[in-house]
Amino acid sequence: MTRWKYEEGKSLVLSEVVPALPTQMQWLHDYYMHAMLNCNFMQGTKFTYEDFFRGEGIIWLNWEEVYQLYHQDTLDISIVGLWVL
Repeated sequence: MTRWKYEEGKSLVLSEVVPALPTQMQWLHDYYMHAMLNCNFMQGTKFTYEDFFRGEGIIWLNWEEVYQLYHQDTLDISIVGLWVL
């Protein structure tokens, strides 16, 4: 897969690759593109005590980390925790 430096608002993958992505990855890509239209540059998700057995809170995810996931690049532990949820 062709890789380029992450730029906010730019597609995570080449447009011709999007239809070949698994359904959930297509959904996340579409969600990202919609978020960029609304200038939502980070995404948060709540977690509960049952998720990590230690309190409740929010995990903030920078969209650049999603780009890294799509290109199987270096990942931050916060994104790994998010996918475990």
